Amino acid sequence: MKKLFVLLAGILMLNISINAQTIFYVTKPGDYDPFIYQYNYVDSLCDTTMYGTLQWATRKVNDTFGPCEIRFAIAGAGQHIIALNYYLPSIRNTVTIDGTTQPGYQNGEPSIIIDGGNTVNICFIIQNQQCEIKGLYIRKFSVGLSVLSSYFKIYNNVINQCIDGIEIMSNNVEITGGEVMGNIIGTDNTMSVLLNISQYGIALGNASNNVIGGVQTGKGNIIANCYVGIM
Repeated sequence: MKKLFVLLAGILMLNISINAQTIFYVTKPGDYDPFIYQYNYVDSLCDTTMYGTLQWATRKVNDTFGPCEIRFAIAGAGQHIIALNYYLPSIRNTVTIDGTTQPGYQNGEPSIIIDGGNTVNICFIIQNQQCEIKGLYIRKFSVGLSVLSSYFKIYNNVINQCIDGIEIMSNNVEITGGEVMGNIIGTDNTMSVLLNISQYGIALGNASNNVIGGVQTGKGNIIANCYVGIM
């Protein structure tokens, strides 16, 4: 009886842990002016044009207590381009942004493309611990990903046509405990030289005890056509 009680308690704790993660679905590829199409945490009060966008999802993450996940469910086959016209808010909550959830995802050929059009400086700024970004195609930003906190995971993304691909830098607290694995930076799976990074593929500053790549299959990063691969 005692063993049964412990087993049931363990199952209950597992369910609580799973259910505690709030999931938001991006269902629209558009990016609309947040000053015109205003966001509201209460979905019934949120502008219907803003609702379901990546802008909406990142704001919901920041305004939600506890860990969250952003998944993608944009209708239609093939790749979907989210052309950012406005800056996304900096991520201040624990979150997984999972491009592999979009139907049709293939490793090396993500179905979700986030395009900065060379007008938006940074795609995602991570300001909180325990964030994970995976399975996205990020292009045409000054910086693809900017990491300002520890315990992050950046897996299986394609990042190109940027000045810097990934910046892991902090002037205050040392950044430790992160992982950057399985990414393609400065090219794509065709190894096109036209998709270069003009400066650093991965730039590290005040960052130590982070894992960049690995010897296991799929863990290594492909870094090509950069002025400097890793700084």
